Amino acid sequence: MTPSGWPCQSPPMAIGADLALFAFRAFRCFTPPTLHATGCLVQSQYEVLASHDFGWKHATMAAKRRQITGTAEIEMNSQRDTEWWSDLPRTSFGSPEMEVRLAALIVSGRKRATVWDAAQDNPTKPGMRWIVTAGDRPVAVIETVTVGQCSFSSIDKDFAFEEGEGDRSLVFWKAVHETFFRNAGHFAPDMMLWCETFRLIEAIDTAFAEAASAHVLAEQVEGEALVAGLCPQER
Repeated sequence: MTPSGWPCQSPPMAIGADLALFAFRAFRCFTPPTLHATGCLVQSQYEVLASHDFGWKHATMAAKRRQITGTAEIEMNSQRDTEWWSDLPRTSFGSPEMEVRLAALIVSGRKRATVWDAAQDNPTKPGMRWIVTAGDRPVAVIETVTVGQCSFSSIDKDFAFEEGEGDRSLVFWKAVHETFFRNAGHFAPDMMLWCETFRLIEAIDTAFAEAASAHVLAEQVEGEALVAGLCPQER
């Protein structure tokens, strides 16, 4: 066991560029709520009623106007129902290089947990919902289940599995997260992290969801290759 708690060789000596690529993923980016303006249908002042002051032609025009307005209201309500999530705060996972991959893991249901440095703020709480973005593209809605602080060294295999990254092993989790925090200049085995679990509420981008399985397969294969290189004696 090395000083950093490794079951095999220390990651900085074992990995090179491959592990460095994975190390872009160890944080969650939060942005404040984005309020989207919604249009309001205003009752037309030209509400013509069939009366002694107006002829049949004006009454017919009023009826058509009400019919058109009613149709527009139905369409707008349908759009509001479809985009019920539009006013939620937004978040992304990892660096711009990793956003799409990690969002795909979330959409697939594979990734259900994350961590970030406890020196940073915690903007979420159980029950709070977030839009997950991939390159500013909203792709899913998640809901925080639990959030609290834990030390790097206390992360266990169950939490690593819930994070859903690589081959989902604790070896992979420690490798990529230690490398990330070392690159950030403040790694310590006893450093404190925010540890969050969440659940997928809805995949809101059909095309993105359909492509997610390819990302999941690539993540698994790449993770297995990385772990095999770190601990060849275990293979």
